[in-house]
Amino acid sequence: MNKYFTFSVSSVATFFLLLSTLTVSCSKKSAEPRNPLASTAPDNGFSTQVQQIISVPILDSLKKKGMTINEGVVPPKINNMYYLDPNIMVSSYGPEDTYKTGDKFVSYYYKFYDQDDAGNIKYDEASVNLVARANAKGSVISGYGNKFTIFSQTIGTTYNIPNKTLAVISGELTANGDIKNWQNALIMVEKTNDVDKKLIEVGKNRIFKDGDGTTYKTNYFPARLGAMSDDLPAMGSSN
Repeated sequence: MNKYFTFSVSSVATFFLLLSTLTVSCSKKSAEPRNPLASTAPDNGFSTQVQQIISVPILDSLKKKGMTINEGVVPPKINNMYYLDPNIMVSSYGPEDTYKTGDKFVSYYYKFYDQDDAGNIKYDEASVNLVARANAKGSVISGYGNKFTIFSQTIGTTYNIPNKTLAVISGELTANGDIKNWQNALIMVEKTNDVDKKLIEVGKNRIFKDGDGTTYKTNYFPARLGAMSDDLPAMGSSN
């Protein structure tokens, strides 16, 4: 009887030792850092929120053209106003594009606001020459640490032509609140009464960056749309 009793106690002790080891192992594994955005959409790495704004094939196409996409659900807070200058094109929409990589476009002001912990954010944009203006009320921001990407659908006017675009903005917040490595992509979705073909065709896209590497904070944002002249084109300009 003692032999069997000893065997049972030994077996039970071994079982609980293995169980304890397994529990610690699982706890360590669950505590390991993970990609927060990928956890919501493991098949492609983009959340449902993002895919409701812009499709994965379009995002993949932009990435192949050089657009940075920062994944994650803990982005930095960027509620502020910024001045994009110089605004340089990184990628044209194709060989038929009037403008080429490296061409300079008109500078833009951006105003980001109402960012919350659920990943929602709003922003307004306006060109310095005031011929282009748009707002994005239903945007989503992703990111991790100081890096972020905003996915949005914008509604605005360029050269008095109403238009809708898909937009992607990426960057990295610096210690003093400026943004380094700014990039933004524009995809034309819809335009109305563009009889003179002033804007790029629907479905075409371009990618831009801040030419000096840093997009600085500003206290200014244009209050209204005007018609000031400028030699530089708006980002959605066809010629």
